[in-house]
Amino acid sequence: QGRVQVTFDRLGLLPGHYDVEVTALAPDGALLATLRAPGGFTVCSQITEEGVVRPPHRWELSAAVTPVLEEDRPEQRVQGA
Repeated sequence: QGRVQVTFDRLGLLPGHYDVEVTALAPDGALLATLRAPGGFTVCSQITEEGVVRPPHRWELSAAVTPVLEEDRPEQRVQGA
């Protein structure tokens, strides 16, 4: 019997409800243990991005790249709408 500990400095989860399940496998792939946290947890935030996770990141543009502003994008229309 042993103990396993993992620490995530930052998950970057976006708003929503998340369930947690942790599975430990032996080096040969054999199942050692599975733990499911009851109830999960909810992330609340002012961030309005879509998706599940927002990992730490930064953007760097070379001089040859010209950003396209939202107002410069052509409208995308859905067929039949």
